[in-house]
Amino acid sequence: MTEIMLIRRFDAPIGAGYLHQATIELAWCRSLYGVTPELHFISRDGLRCACIFDAPDAEAVRSVIRAGKRSEPEDVWACTVHPGADDDGRRDPGHATRALVLVERTFEQPVVFEEFFALGQQNIACFESHDVSFARSYFSADRRRMICLYHAPDAEAVRYANRIAGAPYDRVWPAQVLAPEMA
Repeated sequence: MTEIMLIRRFDAPIGAGYLHQATIELAWCRSLYGVTPELHFISRDGLRCACIFDAPDAEAVRSVIRAGKRSEPEDVWACTVHPGADDDGRRDPGHATRALVLVERTFEQPVVFEEFFALGQQNIACFESHDVSFARSYFSADRRRMICLYHAPDAEAVRYANRIAGAPYDRVWPAQVLAPEMA
């Protein structure tokens, strides 16, 4: 099985209820295609989500979404999980005292994860001075997309630290985490 990232944008805010309903309605189809939801990251405004699934491939996840007559996702891709120092890469990466902030990245050319991660390590003092700590990354198999999770006081601290470090990003948003049983 493979880790699959799904990114969606919504015209109207969603919440846990939307994901709970989809989880129930599509259980038969997920079983048919071998798709297991792992974690859902929903933007605080409810207009974006990033969901991680364990599935045979990205097409299996797309098939489940289509069967549920849901809008097409913005992106679906196979990925590897790169946990931070205090993370096992599977459990809820939420933090009791600081916000969880999600960073979406795309690259014109494929990148090497270790080289990109080293960029952050070279600028660790900047991240630490803004109380930003790396939690986890999901890195696409084609090496052109990445979702990074950080613990921080707010999204602006993460934007600033990434900008100073020279780490490109497309979007930065505060996220709440829902495990499948919570959705």
